[in-house]
Amino acid sequence: MRFEHSAVVDGNAEEVFSLTQDYARRLTWDPFLRSAVLLNGALAPSVGVRAWCVSHGGIGMETEYVSFRPPHVVAVKMTRGPKMLESFAGTWEFDSMQEERTRVSFRYHLRARPRWLAWALEPVAKWWFSRETRLRILALQQQLTKTSKPAFTEPHEVLRILGDLECDWGVAGGWALDLFLDRITREHQDIEVAAFREDQLILQRYLSSRGWSLEYVRDGRLVPWPMGERLQLPVHEVWCRIGNGPLRRIEVLLNERAADTFVFRRDFRIRAPIDRTFVRSISGIRILAPEIVLLYKCKRPMQPKEQQDFSKTLAALDLERRQWLMQSLATLDPEHPWLAALRAL
Repeated sequence: MRFEHSAVVDGNAEEVFSLTQDYARRLTWDPFLRSAVLLNGALAPSVGVRAWCVSHGGIGMETEYVSFRPPHVVAVKMTRGPKMLESFAGTWEFDSMQEERTRVSFRYHLRARPRWLAWALEPVAKWWFSRETRLRILALQQQLTKTSKPAFTEPHEVLRILGDLECDWGVAGGWALDLFLDRITREHQDIEVAAFREDQLILQRYLSSRGWSLEYVRDGRLVPWPMGERLQLPVHEVWCRIGNGPLRRIEVLLNERAADTFVFRRDFRIRAPIDRTFVRSISGIRILAPEIVLLYKCKRPMQPKEQQDFSKTLAALDLERRQWLMQSLATLDPEHPWLAALRAL
């Protein structure tokens, strides 16, 4: 028995697809489920990954991804579930429309058992799943409306402070990923800014002239940064503080470059074209490229915050960014746990 439901929701296909496939946020919008987790240590959905979901009514189902093509199609099949279902499969499609809207289509196919009762069981199952599907899409629309215009208060304050700085810079860390996705996905304890090491004295003069005190981190200690002193590797972290204002601390991270090439500080074999180091987010704030942010975060891949940042961003990366991140991770660690999810896309 087949059935489907579709509707047009606010948000582009990348945003909607990412929200529905981010298991860290699944329960924030999906009214059908009380539990949703990926199995066997998977960090993000991909073909072959299995998930375990439990409805509010206590019905549990294990599914396996049989298709995962961001940001257009995802499909799963049941591998373990309630006794009344012989088989169950679902496909979610996301079709881009004009004015930042997306048509979402949820399609399902099920077979009830025992087969001699299918004539009675399948219409009931269809009615129940159809009702829940309509409620799901309605809840998805409400969540997208709620998060469609993120405040980004701290990044906008950084833009106000550094707006006249005459060198390349961009928001880094977790805030950069949220700006790239154009939504706030988690709380942030601080805000980081990336700049090139060669521009450090321009940055020092700019902030010092505006009343900021600057200290750099050396051997885990904060050391005052004298005017005109050039910081050399391994020093790369500068704390900038001021006694008043809505934003009183900014952490600056110095990045390396060689001519027209970005150079990864932890492994000089890893490089990228300089014009791909910083990108402009949808909100207009420049950020460190998301694939570079994730490469820095890969040092602690099993920490929940880093796993969440990787999972929520993966589906939104285009092919070129995914390939660069995959090649860079393989250079750092051929056994890195994030590689499986990248290779599956």
